[in-house]
Amino acid sequence: MSRSAIYDGREITLSACFGIAMLQPGMTESDILAAADRDMYRHKQGQDRPTGHR
Repeated sequence: MSRSAIYDGREITLSACFGIAMLQPGMTESDILAAADRDMYRHKQGQDRPTGHR
């Protein structure tokens, strides 16, 4: 997701990327965070973009 904004008289573009992971039985806190990180980096690399992504 990205959005343009005016800051100090200049146009800047802000963007955000989120990773989503589903908790599976036996997963630790570290496991779920690692899975979400992998998902986020896939999106940043342009893979598996959700419908409606710009």
